[in-house]
Amino acid sequence: MLAVTKYPYKMKKLVCTMLVCIFCAQTVFSQTEPTPEKVKELMQLTGAANLGIQMMNNMIGEFRTMLPHVDSTFWQDFAKEVKVDEMVDLVVPIYQKHFTSQDVDGLIAFYKTPLGRKTVAQLPLVTQECYHAGQKYGEQLGKRVVERLKAKGIDLEKKG
Repeated sequence: MLAVTKYPYKMKKLVCTMLVCIFCAQTVFSQTEPTPEKVKELMQLTGAANLGIQMMNNMIGEFRTMLPHVDSTFWQDFAKEVKVDEMVDLVVPIYQKHFTSQDVDGLIAFYKTPLGRKTVAQLPLVTQECYHAGQKYGEQLGKRVVERLKAKGIDLEKKG
């Protein structure tokens, strides 16, 4: 008699466990990683690939400043070796790691809207202005640190 009364409880528990597993599996499998093509479309819409080229050009500019005796044709030839597709292929897995297919589809939809296009157009300017504002703030902080150290009588010229 005891076995009969326990059986329905075990059956209910088994059914509930199966339903939870099915729900969890559906949630996990519905959050698939985006295809490389979708990520590349998103990167094209946001100008992310162009940002990589810009960073590379900035880096070459820094090298030119540090090495003024190197002929400019060397840097031009070096820049030709950089392949945008290779840079994009390096970051596709990073996007796939952090965004689901649904996320990327939503972002693509957003960046195709007028607000999304405006965001892409304005973000470089906003970033540049934020960089300059941060630089100015850093200078002010640096001055305050120096003033406080001097006020405490700490020698700023002393080394070691």
